[in-house]
Amino acid sequence: MIRIGLVHPFQLIRKSLNVVIQEMEHFHMEVGHQTFQSQYPVYEHIDILLIDGHQYNKNQENISNLIQHHHVKVVLLTNQREDVDSVQAIQLGVYGVLLNNELDGVDLFEMMHSMQQGDKFISRSLTPKILQDYYALTQRNPNTDRLNPPTHLLTKREIETLGFLAKGMANAEIAIAMKISEKTVKNHIANIFQKVHVKNRNKLVAIAIQNNWTAVM
Repeated sequence: MIRIGLVHPFQLIRKSLNVVIQEMEHFHMEVGHQTFQSQYPVYEHIDILLIDGHQYNKNQENISNLIQHHHVKVVLLTNQREDVDSVQAIQLGVYGVLLNNELDGVDLFEMMHSMQQGDKFISRSLTPKILQDYYALTQRNPNTDRLNPPTHLLTKREIETLGFLAKGMANAEIAIAMKISEKTVKNHIANIFQKVHVKNRNKLVAIAIQNNWTAVM
């Protein structure tokens, strides 16, 4: 059984997520609060904590303690990217950053199971900028004037597709931009995954930015 905690000021989101989670087999909503209760011991016994970004900002020390000493996997729910310092949060052990308006498009069951296996999760639209900020902080700012696309590895169209992926664009948006079918976009992405030896967009974009193959403008 995977035990879930939820802290969010919006009652509608709390009720909606509670309904979804209670319908999932092997998941149980242990606690649902409007604000983070620092003295509430049940937080120490949950597996995953879904928490509003502003509540996280106000209680970073207590939440860091849950992460470090009780191995709670924390997911931030934010209205916009600027609500939290996502890079700092990830460095401190946060497992995910998710926009509230993208909740409908997320398979929570799959996401939380992946987290139990050690995977981290970032909303698709947030991924490129967060990764760029992370590499700018931990290494150096990518030199966007001297990009080095992997022409030895990918075709011209695959490199073009990679650039759109780095901007966080969906398959349908890429298809329109490239004036090709969505099926062809999926084929390009599958080929890129195979050639770069990755299985998801987050890792692909991380590798692309790290190696200066592309940049997020």
